[in-house]
Amino acid sequence: PYLDTPEGAAARAQWLFDMRDLAEFYGFAWACWNYAGAGGFALAEGETGPGFDAETRRALGLAAP
Repeated sequence: PYLDTPEGAAARAQWLFDMRDLAEFYGFAWACWNYAGAGGFALAEGETGPGFDAETRRALGLAAP
């Protein structure tokens, strides 16, 4: 399925970046609460951990671009 493709991963990272950017622009606080699990939005590397997914960290502004 699309979720498991490089394109799907890129789309998720772009969505996270866009939502974070908009929230910060308008002064909204934001949080990301999905550490591990199905669906592609987990913070954990490979959705199973340990370690954080580099693309997700960058999209959330938690790592250098």
